[in-house]
Amino acid sequence: MSSRAPIGMIDPGSRVLGEFGEALSLACRLQRAFSESDNISLAPWWVVVRGSLDLAHEDLPETGVAGPLSVYIPADWAINPPHCFSEAVWLRRDIDWHVGADGQLCWVLPDEWAARNSEVLGHGGISVLKRYSSFWLLRNVKYLLTCHHVGRELGLVKWPASWPQYAHFQRGRMQFQKAERRRRIRREMTHSREDG
Repeated sequence: MSSRAPIGMIDPGSRVLGEFGEALSLACRLQRAFSESDNISLAPWWVVVRGSLDLAHEDLPETGVAGPLSVYIPADWAINPPHCFSEAVWLRRDIDWHVGADGQLCWVLPDEWAARNSEVLGHGGISVLKRYSSFWLLRNVKYLLTCHHVGRELGLVKWPASWPQYAHFQRGRMQFQKAERRRRIRREMTHSREDG
């Protein structure tokens, strides 16, 4: 028996769907952005959506390129970011290019995902959070895949320093925490000016 089952084969009243209801809703939102898509499925611990993501975005409106993408959404996706994988032939599987050997994309810093989503959830609720999170995921993944495609076309070996990124692992967390402290100070200064 397969460990994945298409959504249509699962009893809508099952406890499994109850635990993954919001993740399923997020998967449906993401699936609408794919140029081609397989069925959404459930795997142990994940709701999975697979398809092709057109790389066109506001900076490159007509690339004519789509990248295969699999998104694994955990039940606690609001605090733990979905895991994204691509098998694009032009993808450089190199940690310095933000892709693991297995094709997993490093598209967001988990600390930043949790912090921003907590703010959005507190201000707008789960419906706004799903819209925000799906937009954020798609924007970042398109950007990363586009960087890989452009890098391949240009014959780049190293990730250009001018392309925005966080550092890896603990250093990236420290960069984010420093940026958060500056952000908090700016917000407090703005509030004190408004109050004064």
